[in-house]
Amino acid sequence: MTGAGQYNREISQNRPEFLCLPDPSPTFEAAQASFVAWARANPQYANELAVDGLMRWAAATYPCPGQSAHRATNR
Repeated sequence: MTGAGQYNREISQNRPEFLCLPDPSPTFEAAQASFVAWARANPQYANELAVDGLMRWAAATYPCPGQSAHRATNR
């Protein structure tokens, strides 16, 4: 999870952010539980690459101010 987020941050430096973690950041255990719940609630993404689902979850769970979670999920 952390590596995927760091990779996304690096390749997205000249693009608008699509996810913004709260401060303090959630614990790994809290994020893991949230992702599992999201994955169960969104089976339509089950056949995507794992990292794509992870980014969908992160954008829907931690949208940046002024960005709707729905818009982030539909990327």
